[in-house]
Amino acid sequence: MQTQNNTLRRWSLLVTTLAATGLLLQGCGGGGSSSTDTPAATTTTVAATTTTTLAALPPAAGAAIVGITVNSPPVVTFKILDTNLNHVSGLTLVSSAGLAATTSSAASAAALAADANCSGGNVKGVAIAKLVQPTDGSPSTWQNLISRQRYLDKNIDLKTNRGTATAPKYRYGAVEGTVDPLPTLLTTITKSDGTTSTGLFANPADAETNPANRIVGILKEDAAAKTYTYMFATDVTTPLNMADAVDVRNVSVGKVANNGQVLVKDGKTIYRIGLQLCYTDPVTKARSNGGDPTIDFTVDASGKVTVVTASDGKTPATAKKVVASENCQECHGTNPGHGGRGNTNYCVMCHNPGTTDFNTNNVLDAKIMFHRIHMGKELTQNYQVNAVVARYQDPVTGAVTGTGFPQDPRNCTKCHDNGKAAQADNWKNVPSRTACGSCHDGINFATGKGLTLGDAANGLTTSPFGHVGGGKADDTQCKLCHDATNIPEYHKTTIASSHNPVVKAGVSSFAYKISGVTIDSNRYVNVDFQILKDGTPVKFNTYSPGAKMLTGFTSRGSYDATTNPLGGAGPNFMLIYATGQDGIAAPSDWNSGHDSLFLNDLWAGNGLSVKDAATNTYTAYLRVTSTGIRGTTVTPGHTMQLPADAKMVTAMLKDSFIQDGLTDLGGVVPGVPAMMAATGNTPDGKPNVARRVIFDEAKCNTCHDRLGTSPYFHTGGYSIAMCAACHTPNQGGSTGWTASFRVWVHGIHGAKKTLSGAAMRDVPFTWHAVSKTDNYSNVNYPGVLKNCETCHLPGTYDFSASQYTAKDSAGKTIVDNMLYVQQATGKPSPTSATAYVFPQAAPIGSGKWAYGGATSATDSLNFKVDGVTDFGTGNSINPATNALVAQTTPGNNLVASPIAAACTACHDDATALTHITTSGFGSFYKPRSAAVNQKEQCLTCHGPAASIPQLRIKDAHNPATAPWSAPWY
Repeated sequence: MQTQNNTLRRWSLLVTTLAATGLLLQGCGGGGSSSTDTPAATTTTVAATTTTTLAALPPAAGAAIVGITVNSPPVVTFKILDTNLNHVSGLTLVSSAGLAATTSSAASAAALAADANCSGGNVKGVAIAKLVQPTDGSPSTWQNLISRQRYLDKNIDLKTNRGTATAPKYRYGAVEGTVDPLPTLLTTITKSDGTTSTGLFANPADAETNPANRIVGILKEDAAAKTYTYMFATDVTTPLNMADAVDVRNVSVGKVANNGQVLVKDGKTIYRIGLQLCYTDPVTKARSNGGDPTIDFTVDASGKVTVVTASDGKTPATAKKVVASENCQECHGTNPGHGGRGNTNYCVMCHNPGTTDFNTNNVLDAKIMFHRIHMGKELTQNYQVNAVVARYQDPVTGAVTGTGFPQDPRNCTKCHDNGKAAQADNWKNVPSRTACGSCHDGINFATGKGLTLGDAANGLTTSPFGHVGGGKADDTQCKLCHDATNIPEYHKTTIASSHNPVVKAGVSSFAYKISGVTIDSNRYVNVDFQILKDGTPVKFNTYSPGAKMLTGFTSRGSYDATTNPLGGAGPNFMLIYATGQDGIAAPSDWNSGHDSLFLNDLWAGNGLSVKDAATNTYTAYLRVTSTGIRGTTVTPGHTMQLPADAKMVTAMLKDSFIQDGLTDLGGVVPGVPAMMAATGNTPDGKPNVARRVIFDEAKCNTCHDRLGTSPYFHTGGYSIAMCAACHTPNQGGSTGWTASFRVWVHGIHGAKKTLSGAAMRDVPFTWHAVSKTDNYSNVNYPGVLKNCETCHLPGTYDFSASQYTAKDSAGKTIVDNMLYVQQATGKPSPTSATAYVFPQAAPIGSGKWAYGGATSATDSLNFKVDGVTDFGTGNSINPATNALVAQTTPGNNLVASPIAAACTACHDDATALTHITTSGFGSFYKPRSAAVNQKEQCLTCHGPAASIPQLRIKDAHNPATAPWSAPWY
């Protein structure tokens, strides 16, 4: 518990916000190993005065830009193909041509072309930017040619007064990169003098032929050519400074101009046009953004367009790419921000240097914003953009809240993958004060002073030095000290992972390997294994009092908040299995045996033998658990003999060594864990069967890199497959929360679904809370929550996989044999010092508790926190027999039926609970004595064979169909 609480302080506010990937969209500059990053474009020339094919569509569904002209306002032509490679027709901007005549909000809404997946039109943004190469040693950067300004009001409290949609209150005189103005529905606008008026942003009749009168962009479809043409409203060839722009001419807040950033027809400056799209594929009915296409090009003095292409001289290529969109999508899904922008090449078009947030005046430059949001609470300074609080320190309590990255932020290659982005190595090849300072935010590079991250982590508010190299006026000298060799050295960790595989010098890496698990005639388990150090199987030292099993490493440690925050470490074996419960003879969930036998104790107590000296393979005899070495004596625990009805018998080897002299994380070095189901028969003479696998470890680690190592929990020495060994259906209940794996893993990830604070759950998930404010209910999931296959293997979350239809020798399926989940035990008291942990929808101290009491909308559930009502003693294991203890009041436990337990981890509102407990015959906080005699029928309507497709679990959780959600919606 102590270790978990320490862990939760770091992890409970995990928001991960915009990416557990995209840490640096602009990069640290440059191209490859060069100190400058002005790209060379292979030329593909087309006439600029006619719509001419620039590139063929890829041989797949999606969108592509096929034509560009730039005479005054640019014109871009593009194609969209559906899954069958046919033209997608009928797309709109916000409205059709009749919008200008609309006089009411109702009529205005009716004029909008209906698209269930794409409210607000199909073309949601069109932008144009240029690539700028500074002369002060800074890396090249994109600069938008269209800017927006919102007005200054210094009297706004950023935390309490955010204004409203109809009467926004302006904050700062920020100039922001933006998209070309689009038509709108009926809108209330507030002018700079404070007056308001209601109207539409739509073009006059001659807007198409007279660009000077154009207020908003125009979209036209050429059905014969199967193309779309978008005509910009903003002239990017003639300078228009913000001071001369017309207030609220085409936007409801502020004004739009090119602010002097014009397109120069010099044949060498690289420009980019990007489209943000949203449409429904007519074939699949799925939502798509077509890849949000961009295209890079130059324009010469004669108006000819030259597209940046790949080495073949034909395929369009990006002039600068430091992060590939697919890296971001691993955690965020395909539509991460601003209503569905999913292309990093598009993001950098607006998030330029000099662009600031009109809500906070904080910089929005991509290389700063994305680093700081992902760095989050590890920053030394507060940082907030719009509603996203990366870091905030309460001035009174000093408590720091904000976002959390679900892996070590030093894993630069998580986002900067040089196999997917040409300039991905800029993070180490082209350092800059801006990029490096986005994480090392306490350093003032102008003076060289400031607070380092290391000192801040140790609680200091000042550093004896800041930047060792002193003050720097520009970036020209950065590479003198920080080059492509030593920058990665600074970012190495002590724990090897997929994105940081080479650890710090002198630090070892461990991995465990199990090659065999057998059950002997006395119902004991034997395990053949190896310990690999730096990839090589090791030989153990000979035991003697005070000796170490491996020279230089402690193989058993104790928790210490400062020196060993990961808790008691030491490689150990765990034996897990299922035994009969609640009338289910062969449960399909583990429910017994999760006690550890430490390798150190086996070594000291004759519990090991050498199986193969040539390969340093050992056999461990799992007989009696032990509590550790006490001098030369092994203190025995309880038997590890299997009960006669044990099923799904599995052995695990996991946890950590402590390396002598290593101070990071108390010297803890976790090994890559191993687990294996026993071969042969179980004690009843039937073949042992491994527990089902419903997820892919690699999917979890796309966000976590190496689960448990950063943020730190359970020493990082477990795999996701091992979680269900301890987090069984019988785990938890004393606080009114179950700790069953199927509940808490969903409860944590589904705690909130938006960055603006809207919760997925009605009742905050406060299991294992550290405090009233520091708990799992503050976790924000970074992806599309309804996309179950982000973690699950196909068919394993909707019960369509073959493993769910197979029957055992008794004619039972996995679903038939799932155990009921224990939710409440004991006598929870409202006077408890940790009463904030109990499930409650009302404010703490109000006396109104969730999921129970006479006023609950969902029961007779009878979950009462009064210190009197007794919910019985939960299931436990008899140490003498390893069988479940027969409790005197197990029927009083409040439980959930298996499928209902998983579904209600996210869907816990009163309507959903009523449906589940009535129509679905599911149990939720129901006495065990009654629940086990009532079988849920959820799969009748929601299973793979359900007659109504929309109700099937897979269809209801299709992330490509409405209602669609993303982290900030």
